[in-house]
Amino acid sequence: MADDIKVHLDNTHLGSGPPGSKLSFKVKSGKGVVVNAMLDCDMKVVATWESVEIIGKAPSETLLPRGTYTLQLSVAYTDTKDTEFSVDFAFDAKKTKPTTDTLKLTGKLPDLGRAIAVCVIS
Repeated sequence: MADDIKVHLDNTHLGSGPPGSKLSFKVKSGKGVVVNAMLDCDMKVVATWESVEIIGKAPSETLLPRGTYTLQLSVAYTDTKDTEFSVDFAFDAKKTKPTTDTLKLTGKLPDLGRAIAVCVIS
């Protein structure tokens, strides 16, 4: 039933940097979830990843050209028990230390989740 589906959302703003900055992310665990990701720049798709390319790995993308980049991770829960989904983001804007953040979502079948990270290249 559609009324039983909960949508879990969280977001982070990772800051701004020059062209050539790097955005990376890592999904900590893939148990009980299927995760797909899409990176866009000003609503134009830059890259996509499927669950097998994400879970336990650290995909990254060098950000060119200037614009607002949005990384969206779509989470489908596959377990009937509460499952925690956690993703680490790192934005290396060629400063002394990358900006990092972690988003956590908890849900269960048939819930959906969306984790969103935004950064600006100027």
